[in-house]
Amino acid sequence: MRKLTLLLLVLMATNVFAKTTVVTTLWSGEKVFTEYAGLEFDKALFSTVNAGDKITMVITAYEESDAKFAFKQKDNSWNDLTDFSWVDVNSTYNYEYTITATTANELATYGLAIQANNITVTQVTLSHDETATELWSGTINMGGWTNLESLRYGGKGELVNAKVGDDIRVTFNNTTEGCQIYVCDAASYSEFTDGYYSPSISEDVQSISFRIKNATVLEAIQDRGVVVKGKLATLTKIELVTYDGSYDAVAVTIGTDEIATFSSSKHLDFAGTGVTPYYASAVTKGTVTLTSTTTTWSWEGYILKGSADTYTVPVTAEANAYWPSTNYLKQQANGGTVAASTESTFHYIFAKNSSGVIGFYKLTSDHTLGAKKAYLETDTNIMPVSGARVALVFDDETTGVESLNTDCGTLNDNDIYNLRGQRVNNPTKGLYIQNGKKVFIK
Repeated sequence: MRKLTLLLLVLMATNVFAKTTVVTTLWSGEKVFTEYAGLEFDKALFSTVNAGDKITMVITAYEESDAKFAFKQKDNSWNDLTDFSWVDVNSTYNYEYTITATTANELATYGLAIQANNITVTQVTLSHDETATELWSGTINMGGWTNLESLRYGGKGELVNAKVGDDIRVTFNNTTEGCQIYVCDAASYSEFTDGYYSPSISEDVQSISFRIKNATVLEAIQDRGVVVKGKLATLTKIELVTYDGSYDAVAVTIGTDEIATFSSSKHLDFAGTGVTPYYASAVTKGTVTLTSTTTTWSWEGYILKGSADTYTVPVTAEANAYWPSTNYLKQQANGGTVAASTESTFHYIFAKNSSGVIGFYKLTSDHTLGAKKAYLETDTNIMPVSGARVALVFDDETTGVESLNTDCGTLNDNDIYNLRGQRVNNPTKGLYIQNGKKVFIK
């Protein structure tokens, strides 16, 4: 089997930090704008742009009237950047625009077009502040297919501090025809999506920057490190490059049932993700009441509802996270075995039976749960008299009752039902359903 030259970086940090402002010249010369002419920049130039980065233009107004410019989305019919308005120009100056999170995404997706009238532009630059942490430096001659070089380190080092939006930067020189560079998952040695590079042929120093774009890649790098592999170049340095706009995050997956249990070792903020977390605030015979929240506490169990997908959910500070004082859902953030129910402690696993009915089912034997899952625990048996599951009642829905029992006759709007959908003639204190809405009887 042919082998690529490998550099395994389950990395040991050398604690070399350097915070610098990096300026890239996108264009220089003399561009005279009349009658709203344009200047275009490909989206590849903005593939690693972040919120907080800056675009700077050197501008001269050569007409006193109607001298202005705007930033547009190049590959999107020249629509305006969302967070940008036309700028009037009446002198010579350096115009500086700070990129927002919204426009960073637009620039990476569409590129940039500058539309202007009655001005002259002599330079356009892109700049950002970065902190580069040296993970490794030296000289590795990455030879042909039959040669193998490897360096192994005893820990992940600074990669545990990586964030979404950071880069793994690989520096090399002496590239020859057929040069290839891969940034790979250390577990499988397979390149990450967008982790393959084919550099130009040159003896000069070059570098590639692999952007950590989502929490799935982030967790792989934080947990296992990375592998950089390739051929026909001389590798000289690998760095973790961090930015002010990068953030820690957790990958959250919801399957086709659009509901799942969840737990994490980190405090998370689900606002704006399209996913709603719930904790188990109360239990009764046959039901568990689930209360919605926006933030989740570390080492707590939750139910999540959302469309089937894998989400990048930001980590938040403890001060911003809500702690549920009563929660019958227990965490298995690292995975493990949930013991069978006993006479004093009852455990329920969230599952779907052979008929496709989802709910909590009582454990009669030990059960292994995967990482980031949760289970229900009570000190009394809440299994219903009939039926094999504990049903879910969501506090933010009109009713958590899936179907009302109408076997005893025609429904009346004023009838009162318990949370299992059974008609109650003489309700006592508690939560019930009447007229399709929840009511609490004191």
